[in-house]
Parts: sequence; C-alpha cells; structure tokens
Amino acid sequence: GGVAIVPLARGVVIPSLAPPT
Repeated sequence: GGVAIVPLARGVVIPSLAPPT
C-alpha cells in the first residue's frame, strides 16, 4: 500500500492511497 497517481479520463489524475489496478 502506497501513494500512487491514478490516471482517470481526460488526463485527470488523483492521489490514491492504493496501488493502481
């Protein structure tokens, strides 16, 4: 578990406390 940047639609990124799946 660590801080990861989760890329969403339209180039929107959010800081997530979970690994990218």
